[in-house]
Amino acid sequence: MGTPVLERFKRMAALPSPPGTVTKILALCQDEDASMVDLIDTVASDPALSLRLLKYANSSLVGSTKPVTSIQEAVLRLGVRSVRLMALSFSLVAARQEQHCQGFDYGRFWYHSLTCGVAARHLARRTSHVSPEEAFTAGLLAHVGKMVFATCCPSEYAEILNACGGVTGPTASLEEQYFKTSHPQISADLMAEWGIPERLVRVVRFHQRPADLDGDAQLQRFARIVGTASSIADIIAWAQSEKALDQHSEVLAGNEFFKDADAVKAAIDAVRQEASELVSVMSLDNGVASDAAHARRDLSLATELRVAALKGRRGEASDPACCKPIPGLADRAALEEELARRWRESAPDRLSITLLLIDVDHFGQIAKDHGDQAGQAILQRVADVLRRHMRSVDFIARYSSSTFAVILSRLDHLIAARICVRIRRSVETLGAEAGGAPPVTVSIGAVLWEPTGQATSSEVMLQAAEHQLARSRAKGHNCCSMRRCGAAAKRNGAGPGGQPQAGKPALAGRPMRD
Repeated sequence: MGTPVLERFKRMAALPSPPGTVTKILALCQDEDASMVDLIDTVASDPALSLRLLKYANSSLVGSTKPVTSIQEAVLRLGVRSVRLMALSFSLVAARQEQHCQGFDYGRFWYHSLTCGVAARHLARRTSHVSPEEAFTAGLLAHVGKMVFATCCPSEYAEILNACGGVTGPTASLEEQYFKTSHPQISADLMAEWGIPERLVRVVRFHQRPADLDGDAQLQRFARIVGTASSIADIIAWAQSEKALDQHSEVLAGNEFFKDADAVKAAIDAVRQEASELVSVMSLDNGVASDAAHARRDLSLATELRVAALKGRRGEASDPACCKPIPGLADRAALEEELARRWRESAPDRLSITLLLIDVDHFGQIAKDHGDQAGQAILQRVADVLRRHMRSVDFIARYSSSTFAVILSRLDHLIAARICVRIRRSVETLGAEAGGAPPVTVSIGAVLWEPTGQATSSEVMLQAAEHQLARSRAKGHNCCSMRRCGAAAKRNGAGPGGQPQAGKPALAGRPMRD
């Protein structure tokens, strides 16, 4: 039985589903009395599927030593398990869906999913505990829940896609807020409906949090394979230039599957080549491939958000400077409490709150090149700049290893924007003032919230500011990005029906450029 959300979607009769031939194949593979002849005859009854399986069996992806010329040979060569999984994969990717959700690009989605599957298979070949074909299927279907949301809730999901940088963005957190579930959960529930083995269902369900598979070390590793494969697919789908590739590959360097950045690049090259061949095998050259080429024009907000999250988690754990408090600054827990308190006090009079996130650009590299002591000194100087520009009623906190947060009350958006620009320009002069110190710049993400009478949370407000910070990074660092939310966003046409839904974030507004 699926989640209540999936059950509701099923009643809408809009869920993606395998065609009849694949449904029969899935059933035959679970029937102990079914013969290999039954399976071969069922595959042969679908010419399109037969052609794809033949092309796949003859490709270098399988490593055939002699040509495979019949469906019987293909089924025998691939094996029952591979035929079942590949038939499902091929049929879903080849299906043509109507465009329901603005911003949900099926070509881009399936290119990313295919690449994720190929990357998972590539990583699985390095371990004896995970079947490469099972890994391919888990990687391919890990994000299919996004397609469910786009099909069944197109208007709401369009907002989430807009906030997270498109169809391949890190949407799970906002999905939880809107739907009380996320695409990995929906993906897993749908796979269970299709009769996919429970082992794969669990891997997809927990691929973003493998530690929750407590007590099963092999399944945890399988889930980490799929999670890492998703990151590789992000890089391939978005990082076109060598500079971009270097920047985003660094995030995976040191991962348990790679010893250094060179190993990451080698894996990316191999996965990109295999994915290109698979696109050709599936006769999708003019569909998925062309859409993906269009999507790779530059670095997306989706990639920036993912990289920022990964760097944040790694930095929090390993950056020595993160562990040293800055005198006079509150910590993140105090920040969240203060933000919630000010929101409660501002709501009755509809007074605005502005939240800034100020991140020191390239801080990890600066600390690496100049030492932890220099890094800590830079953080202290940035904190001093913030104090100079803040009023006594404003609140300053350490948000993460290289990021500060500031709460400003009762300001309009023009004054808040000027403060952001002044902070950015003041920090820019720090290197010259310090005489020989490394250049220092900051990226700033700001949101101005005006109460609407509806509930919100500090988490939602911080997440909105994080989105703006990611936009500043995507614009090249050393810049500001600001968005008006709440009542301000309502006046600018944000949210379904022009306003945010109860308990859900306002995701649209008007960006501020420095």
